[in-house]
Amino acid sequence: MSPRLILLAAVLSGLFAAPALAAGDPVRDDVMLNLQRCSAITDNRTWLNCF
Repeated sequence: MSPRLILLAAVLSGLFAAPALAAGDPVRDDVMLNLQRCSAITDNRTWLNCF
């Protein structure tokens, strides 16, 4: 196998693995839950404190 083919395979496998890392992040889940919880607040200061 040529080095270019190995490099291409490594890059593609890294690109496909990146979304799996983001989906398993607990901090991201907390942010998304707070986003839904705080979306009904209309006052800017209270909304910022909600996060």
